[in-house]
Amino acid sequence: MKKFIPLFFIFLLFGCISSNVRIKQKIYRNESTELFFYINNTFPMEGIMVDLTSAASNDGLFTNFTVNQSRNNIVFHRLMNKTEFMTFLNKLKINFSEVKVEWIFPYIHYSLNVSVDNILNVSSNNLNSLFYEIEVFGEIYETNGNKLTDNSVEFDLKKLKYMYINFREPVYNVIPEINYYILFFALISIIFLIKFKFTK
Repeated sequence: MKKFIPLFFIFLLFGCISSNVRIKQKIYRNESTELFFYINNTFPMEGIMVDLTSAASNDGLFTNFTVNQSRNNIVFHRLMNKTEFMTFLNKLKINFSEVKVEWIFPYIHYSLNVSVDNILNVSSNNLNSLFYEIEVFGEIYETNGNKLTDNSVEFDLKKLKYMYINFREPVYNVIPEINYYILFFALISIIFLIKFKFTK
């Protein structure tokens, strides 16, 4: 239980002093994830931020995160592979499903589901705002969040306990160009063979 205290303390304290929290996640095709925690406060609190940063890092939750802070802001940032990211989420007890993939030519479709009950239970009612932003590598065509761009969406965690995103990308984004040439000549060959067979 000890390893969850710093995160609880961060949300509890920042909630009491009018903070705005944004979690941003960038998902890459190679299944790595870039994660940002942005915390903005309404008045300077350099000393408290230093203490919180130290507590979170020493506790292990934000180990290997890059930390940038100013008078009113603090940012935690880290690039993780798939295993590191899932381990981090397990520490937070966030249910983040693996991306499901379905090939429906000419697109590859992806679906993602996230349950954020644990974050909502950590004094989020006292925060000015608590947003989770996700940026993906394809075009988002269905979500219960607020689309910011074709490939990014934000969720208001003070209102939602469950998030989902369905997005897609053209097949040619995944298959190398040389394979397309091979596929093209293969199709031409098949068509030629079929035509030759029926003209005999």
